[in-house]
Order: sequence, then C-alpha cells, then structure tokens
Amino acid sequence: FLSRHKLGEDQLHQLIHMSLSVFFFAEPNFRLCSAAEEMLVTIFSRNSALRGSVIQEFLSRTPRLPCGKRAKKFQLPATEDNAAYGLSTWTHLLLRLCQSSCLPLREPIGAYVDFEAVV
Repeated sequence: FLSRHKLGEDQLHQLIHMSLSVFFFAEPNFRLCSAAEEMLVTIFSRNSALRGSVIQEFLSRTPRLPCGKRAKKFQLPATEDNAAYGLSTWTHLLLRLCQSSCLPLREPIGAYVDFEAVV
C-alpha cells in the first residue's frame, strides 16, 4: 500500500503511532506484530525525515516494556536454527529498522542489490 500511494505526513505519523501500539499489547499477537513491523520498516526506509519520529515513539514507550517472566511470552516463535530464535518482537523490530536504513534508496525492498556497484 505504501509503495503505491503517497500519504501525507500526518497520516504517516498516525500509522507510526498505530503500528507501534501493536508491540505494546498486554498479550502478543505475532501476526499483527509482523504486519505492523512491515509497515514501520517501509515507512522507515522510504521516509528518512520520519526516522526520528519512529525511534522517538518507540523510546517513549520503552518504560512500559515487560521484564522478567512476562517478557518471555514476547519472544518470537522460532526454531533454534532460525536467525530470529530467542529475539523478542521489539528486538526484531529494531534490527529490521536498522537494516532498512542501510538499503540503497532507489532499490525496492527485497530486490537484489549489487553491493559492489553501490560501494
């Protein structure tokens, strides 16, 4: 949706707020977190002016993150051979945001990138 349509900055801020809210539900919904993560990664990678808003919104909610035994239920359901094994939904989101900011700006997400040509 975001790849095909141009949204105003206010609408993007609302999407950021709504998408980040999913990660702070009392009980994790991994399918919803995955969809929200894709939305945030797309916004983060394509709108560099809004990167600060995404990070600021996340950090302002950080004190509400569960800790201890409550935090374990937010670990991604992944097998030991999976790279996401042991990661929480929040850690996975932050890693994806960092990776998305490193993509060449003109390449669509998921496209093959010839890194020798980029460097």
